Amino acid sequence: MPPDTQVLHIAGSADCARVAAIAAGRTGYKVLGFCDQMPAAYAVADLVIARAGASSLTEIALAGRPSILVPYPFAADDHQTRNAEVFARAGAATLVQERELDAATLAALATAILLDPAARTRMSQAARKLAVTDAAERVCAAIEASFISAA
Repeated sequence: MPPDTQVLHIAGSADCARVAAIAAGRTGYKVLGFCDQMPAAYAVADLVIARAGASSLTEIALAGRPSILVPYPFAADDHQTRNAEVFARAGAATLVQERELDAATLAALATAILLDPAARTRMSQAARKLAVTDAAERVCAAIEASFISAA
């Protein structure tokens, strides 16, 4: 990884202690079990490495962050791969399957993006274009319409 790279690793509460033990002593590496301030975490991130669930992708798009997406291989009907493909086709993300990933590959992918400001800008812009900024309004309108049609 590039010098002075800082990592915020949100490992999940079940894996936090194990991951923290593995990362012990690494400068600039912070492990959390849970983060209740994801907007702040995304705001300071130059790159997001994440699974490809709908909620994560929504947050990444709204934050306009470039990403490396690693779909959860056991997701129902492999839907996370389909989600990640949308971001990859748009130029917002690099998609890599877990079975193709090791530490060196991940470091190389991350380093390539981190050291290329133009690529990060392009990916950020592409991510923002995928954001549905009026989603709450659309949901409310759909609910209201269903009540009107039911009446």
